Amino acid sequence: MLKVRSAGILVLMLVAGCASEPAKPVLVPLQPMPRLRYPLAMLQQGREGDVTVECTITTTGTTKDCVVSRSAGGVAFIQAAIDFESQMRFEPVLQDGVAVEVPHHAFQVAFRLGR
Repeated sequence: MLKVRSAGILVLMLVAGCASEPAKPVLVPLQPMPRLRYPLAMLQQGREGDVTVECTITTTGTTKDCVVSRSAGGVAFIQAAIDFESQMRFEPVLQDGVAVEVPHHAFQVAFRLGR
């Protein structure tokens, strides 16, 4: 689980494994991580949300083909989560010393207000 605290807002991102692969690859985020932007309208309304985003991790560690598989809390959280995951960078996943793509990797993005 990655925790990012920004301007009194706690953001949690859980890195889940791929359902289609027997062994869960270990994804190592590269620093600096992109900033997750809490949607202003949701912040002003005091709303929290959760979004599950599935992305393919490329052989160079970038994300592509990101889609939302589940969301709760409001539509504004969806685009913020996709924008965040689309900017993430990881160390390439190696299999027998060769970089491989990791398809349909699920990320849980939780938007929480710092209380």
